[in-house]
Amino acid sequence: MLSLQESKIQLLFIVDGYDEVQSYKRIYDPNNLLNWNCKTMFTCRSSHLDGDKLYKKLSNSQLSPEWKNWETYQTNIDTLPGLSDLVDNPFVLSMIVSVLPKLVLKHDSQLTLTSLDLYEAFVQQWFEEEEQRMFTNNVSTNITNLQKEYRDYSYRLASKMMDYGYTYVEYVKDNKSNEWTQFFDPNDARITTIKRGSPLNGDSRYYCFIHKSIQEYFAAKGGQNSIEQLVNHYDDKLLDCSINTNLITDKGVFDFHKQILQRFPQFNEQLYKIIQLSKTSEKVSIAAANAITILNYSNYSFQKADFKNIKIPGANLSLAMMEGADLRGANLSNVDFQSAWLQKAKLDGADMNNVELGQRAYINCKSTINKLKFNKSQKYFACATGDLEQSEEPKVQIYYFETLESLCILKDHKQSITDVAFSPNGEYFISCDNRTVNIYSTNKWQLIHSIILDDDMCNVDFSQDSHYIICDCGKFVFIYTTEDYQLAKKIESQDTINSIQFSNDCKKIVCAGQGFIEVWDVENQQLIFEVHDFEQVVHHAVFSPNDSLILCALSDNTIQIWDIQSNDQLYYLYGHVTRVSYLAFSPNGQYLASGSEDGSILLWDAKSFDIIKCLNVHTLQISSIQFCYDNETIMSGSWDKLIKFTSINSQPLIKSLDGHEGAVVRAKYSNNKQFIVSCSMDSTIKLWDPKNGALIQTLDDHEDFVFDLQLSQDDKFLISSSRDKTVKLWDLQTFECVNTCELASVSLSVDLHKDGKMFVYAGLNGIIEIFEMDNGSVKVFEFENEMHVVKYSHDYTKLAASGVDANIIVIDIASGQILVNVKEFDQQFLRLEFSKDDQYIYTIFDEDEYQTMKIWDINGKLVRQSFTEDDAKTIFGYQMSNDNKTVQLFKNCVMLTQNNELLWISGQYTLVMTQCSFENIQNLSKYNQMLMQQYQNGSDYDTLK
Repeated sequence: MLSLQESKIQLLFIVDGYDEVQSYKRIYDPNNLLNWNCKTMFTCRSSHLDGDKLYKKLSNSQLSPEWKNWETYQTNIDTLPGLSDLVDNPFVLSMIVSVLPKLVLKHDSQLTLTSLDLYEAFVQQWFEEEEQRMFTNNVSTNITNLQKEYRDYSYRLASKMMDYGYTYVEYVKDNKSNEWTQFFDPNDARITTIKRGSPLNGDSRYYCFIHKSIQEYFAAKGGQNSIEQLVNHYDDKLLDCSINTNLITDKGVFDFHKQILQRFPQFNEQLYKIIQLSKTSEKVSIAAANAITILNYSNYSFQKADFKNIKIPGANLSLAMMEGADLRGANLSNVDFQSAWLQKAKLDGADMNNVELGQRAYINCKSTINKLKFNKSQKYFACATGDLEQSEEPKVQIYYFETLESLCILKDHKQSITDVAFSPNGEYFISCDNRTVNIYSTNKWQLIHSIILDDDMCNVDFSQDSHYIICDCGKFVFIYTTEDYQLAKKIESQDTINSIQFSNDCKKIVCAGQGFIEVWDVENQQLIFEVHDFEQVVHHAVFSPNDSLILCALSDNTIQIWDIQSNDQLYYLYGHVTRVSYLAFSPNGQYLASGSEDGSILLWDAKSFDIIKCLNVHTLQISSIQFCYDNETIMSGSWDKLIKFTSINSQPLIKSLDGHEGAVVRAKYSNNKQFIVSCSMDSTIKLWDPKNGALIQTLDDHEDFVFDLQLSQDDKFLISSSRDKTVKLWDLQTFECVNTCELASVSLSVDLHKDGKMFVYAGLNGIIEIFEMDNGSVKVFEFENEMHVVKYSHDYTKLAASGVDANIIVIDIASGQILVNVKEFDQQFLRLEFSKDDQYIYTIFDEDEYQTMKIWDINGKLVRQSFTEDDAKTIFGYQMSNDNKTVQLFKNCVMLTQNNELLWISGQYTLVMTQCSFENIQNLSKYNQMLMQQYQNGSDYDTLK
């Protein structure tokens, strides 16, 4: 190998099944692949790739050369509904190759094929062939039912491997106490026979299933089998099964359980029976926890469920719909309730030891928060408040971190306090307003000195050795000693400074402002790094943990990263939709957190600078971020006057409708609520079952992005518009495209007439056109610029439309007369529609980073001033009352797009506990008690009249 490494031969390493490697660097780094004269290709299941890493899904043209008679393959694969959607990785393709003939013969053509069906067929064929091999080779055995033994063995092995998080097992023969002996003992003829017939790879020491997904399948089927036995043949001997000894955490296993629920309705009943059985038998508590987690992952609602006295320790009920559920006396220890809907739930007497609510208690400062800082030990933290207009009293409040109780309040400033800092040695605390730096002793929190400056000041900081204080004043940086508070050094920058910070080694200072970043050597006041050609304001600049990089937050919504040594710009980070206001690294240097003007915090990997997650924490600008020493909790302050504590490791059990390969553009319920329909930039339309999230059908006749869709009133037809300049009519009984109309322009919006024969579309060529499916154009309304949205009135006599000009236009269809043409805005309308009585028009558009709704009468008069939700930037859904007097906004309706997926969640991002009862709760932590009290009186839906 060494000779190969040193040679000039070019090599290509193909590492397959890479999603099974928990640490992606595990293969790359130890083998020093970077130093080889090679290229490296990693392959894995596409479901394990983010959208930006997924190159291209396997296409039919790629499959064709693999088949001598591929036309037959293509015909057969099209015969089975849903099969073509499963071909997303080489292993699944290989399974289809082997089982397709039998699937065509056996599968019910009325049912959409799922991966569960495919894996079941593959495993069944595998076992049949192994049994036949033994018969052909005259291998004798006293096992009467080989296939059953193969299955039971695979169930037990897969479940045990999942319990340990293993994808392979190392078995040492001489170790008699080895717990894997029951699976791999070479001296046991029975075990050896069954092992050889199971879908495993391995030698005499290392064993694994032929693919990780096979392991997931067997673990899920084994769990189903165990649940069935516990329900139908309850016996203490069955309690040691994996489903009752370890909590399921693997997403692949959950995905198979979800499909099992769709295919076998009795499994749903069995899961509920296990949950109910836990009321009287604590022995099945882990099985009950797994059962309710499976149901929750599969989108089942627990509204008004009778869960009194159930025992489900460790269950994952994040995003669960549990409105009115009776959980009195339940064992809810270690249950994950992140973002759960617990409105009117009864929790009295429940055991909530170490329960995870996804959030910590917050502090309402009732004043604008300008800065938060921990002391070094994180025993307490300081919060500086006060607005620039001085309508709020400027003060610094010191809180105990453990209890969130106030230690003291400092009121020595006369103007808004802009920054605070603790000395690393713990002896001093400083705060500054526009002209004054106050220095306090932390012994008794007494003011011991003030420094008065003659220009505006924004920031202060201590050096890491606590010997110096720095503060900015206009375009100057002043450095004072903590020994006598005398000016030791002065640095003059190019322009007014917005941000300053000491490096971790105390040798450098970074300052940033309008269009510039500078790094100065403290000792000799020499400029060692500078960038002066920014067009944007730099709001905040920080050193990386090793002081080699400078990160700056810009007003163009980005973060730039510069190498101090080389003067090179290394990264340009995109992700925020509003300007970035604050940056902070975690103590261990693994994470970067960036706060934004819209109140969101993005968490980044500090090595790769990939986005890990978005935390929607506040409703207004983030003014400060601090990591706790556990590296898992972020303390943040905002102009919304709240201090919040957010866990970065909280992982809600997101329920998704997986299938689209491109961004989802539209998604909506059918009128009868029996299905969900969505369209995407992957050129497809998909129909989903809202009860279990199953994909019903894919409509794929468009050749480019699908921008809009509308359903007929009886839900029998669907109309869609695409960038391919066509509008298509679909029969949802047969899932066939029954009509295609060629347009002169791309249409972003389309609406279907009640007769199902006519439609209206808005064209980018400035045309609003009414089209008849069979006879073509009926009426054309021409405008000067692009038209983006159009809707029929409910009586189909009028049209409401808008375009790039941001007008509200109402057209009388019969006469062609423009009844209303209102121009009041710079923003384009995102959506508009008529009220049920056609007397009002509702519009939604972007306004000052928020989405805003306004209501107009039919004459174009504004009858309801703009409103938004208190803590939502986007209006995902709304519903009007029958009398048109009340509009209810939903922060998140049941559908939204994220990472090119259609997420189907319970309707909220945050915990909801309004009108929840929780008397005499057992083992509730002080933090969670405070949090529940805060949320009990809150409201997550706003009704506006």
